[in-house]
Amino acid sequence: MARRRDGAILPPVSTELLYLLLSVYFALWANQVFWEKFLEAAGLSLTAAPRVTVGLFVVLVGVHWLLMLCFVPRILAKPVGISLLIVTPFAVYFMREFGVYFDKSMLRNVVETDTREARELLGNIILWLQVCLYGVVPAAVFALWPQSPARGTALALFHRAGWAVACVVIVGLAMWSISAIAVPVFRDKRELRYLVTPANYLVSVARVLGEQTYEPEVLEPIASDAIRGEAASNRRPRVFVVIVGETVRAANWGLNGYRRQTTPQLQRRDVYNFPDVESCGTSTAVSLPCMFSLSGRRQHDEAVIRRSESVLHVLQRTGVDTLWRDNQSGCKGVCRGLPFESMASLGACPAGLCYDESLLDGLVDRIGSSQRDFVVVLHMMGNHGPRYYLRYPPAFQRWAPVCTTANLAQCSRESIVNAYDNGVAYADHVVARAIDMLVNLDSHDAGLLFVSDHGESLGENNVYLHGLPHLIAPAFQKKVPQVLWLSPALKKSLNVDMACLDGISRQPTSHDSLSHLLLGMMNIKTERYEPSLDFLGGCSKR
Repeated sequence: MARRRDGAILPPVSTELLYLLLSVYFALWANQVFWEKFLEAAGLSLTAAPRVTVGLFVVLVGVHWLLMLCFVPRILAKPVGISLLIVTPFAVYFMREFGVYFDKSMLRNVVETDTREARELLGNIILWLQVCLYGVVPAAVFALWPQSPARGTALALFHRAGWAVACVVIVGLAMWSISAIAVPVFRDKRELRYLVTPANYLVSVARVLGEQTYEPEVLEPIASDAIRGEAASNRRPRVFVVIVGETVRAANWGLNGYRRQTTPQLQRRDVYNFPDVESCGTSTAVSLPCMFSLSGRRQHDEAVIRRSESVLHVLQRTGVDTLWRDNQSGCKGVCRGLPFESMASLGACPAGLCYDESLLDGLVDRIGSSQRDFVVVLHMMGNHGPRYYLRYPPAFQRWAPVCTTANLAQCSRESIVNAYDNGVAYADHVVARAIDMLVNLDSHDAGLLFVSDHGESLGENNVYLHGLPHLIAPAFQKKVPQVLWLSPALKKSLNVDMACLDGISRQPTSHDSLSHLLLGMMNIKTERYEPSLDFLGGCSKR
């Protein structure tokens, strides 16, 4: 193109036209996953139904154009446009490579990701090449494209309003023309809205930030009527260790009948295995607050759970000591204001890589220092993806070859599963070692529960990792392993019916039972306690 007299290569255009060009670019490039999923759900192809294709294209362009017309003033046109162009390739990459849907829960995961997780997810040359090609280069063009001279305020508002009205009319007509096909698809596949990019992550970011803005300084009390039902002096104190696994799915758990023996050490322990357990969410940010709440998924209100106390606060308030030991990205508010220890801050990870056995260091002494009932939560790094091969010491690599990149789509399915199964076997070792430590405990009657926060997809139907909306998430992301161990002394103290417990363990259960199990174990009386959810209480005479 010939250079203009004013030195510009590109002709000046109005701000509204710049927004339109940006919207066309997003509709054509950033929404490839949306196009694929929509056409698949409708049973169509791009060429077989040109009217639907054109109509949907107009809707995609119109939605983004309308958002920019309404919310982005001229003075912010370049900063906002450049930011969207650079950020959107990240979203597109994770949607395409890992099957991610950018709903509120997924954006909360992004906001709460720590530096270690971020390094693993972003340390991929293909990702950065795509960001440069599809983000930085278009952003440079957008930055250099001159805008037409500004109009007067009144004329500019009138002009902007006119384009917005025209956009609404055009989108309405386009949607009407394809409504016979599009409406049933969107009604049946509501999750498709989380693929419309960049509107998906923009709306979700706004919702997450809005919730954080209203986060209370003081948590709302729950179970205010809670009291101890029995004086601790009438018996030996109890300690119950809850090991929260990370990203361990039931399908690869050896005790559940998996084709590989990934739990050889627990196989030799006197444990009760629960083969049918459903998680509260498909991400740590959702599951962790939910499983330690008293409402659980049955009465799930994420906002209420996040602004309220957890069951650990109830226990601490009624005279039970609590401790949260973390080898992950924190307790997500569950232990806010309560005793907390991070393995990284304790110097347990000299190379910056904490294996989960570090959670057990000094644990017996820590328990012995308390003369009261004690609930300890050990939050594992577990099998956090995508670099599964970093989750276990080299000595625990039983299956090879293993995938050694964060870009799982580049690895064979076998190498991904091998690395993942090695991590499961290491989790088995950590839990078994914790049991062995508690067996010889002199200070307390001991028990232990291992349960994973959520599962994981390992490439089934081209879906990886976790975090899909619960409604559409596969069982691989929602079904988790759970194992219970009780010392002989605690069994006697609780007067447990072994046959009953063996039968109960074979029944379906969920994360909803955890908080009520803890209340029952420590004999906390409150109207919020639900005996039907305390599977141990139904098999003991306390």
